[in-house]
Amino acid sequence: MSDPGTGKGESEISRLVAELEQEIAGLEQEQRRCEARARELMEREARGEGVFADQIFRQKQEKLRLATEIRHRQVRINHLRLGV
Repeated sequence: MSDPGTGKGESEISRLVAELEQEIAGLEQEQRRCEARARELMEREARGEGVFADQIFRQKQEKLRLATEIRHRQVRINHLRLGV
């Protein structure tokens, strides 16, 4: 049966939701890598191995960008499930 709001059938919606969830998992993994890299740089900076403020900032910005991408996909999933 087709959803009147989207014109997509249930199997198409399920497929799209699965794709979006897979993308979210990849983005979350990348987010964890950014967090780990920023933490590593902060630890190196604390040990006096250099100043890494710019690199730390870029890693934190990337983590925030990824969070936004994740949120957009979650909203898209909700819309698909609700037929919006």
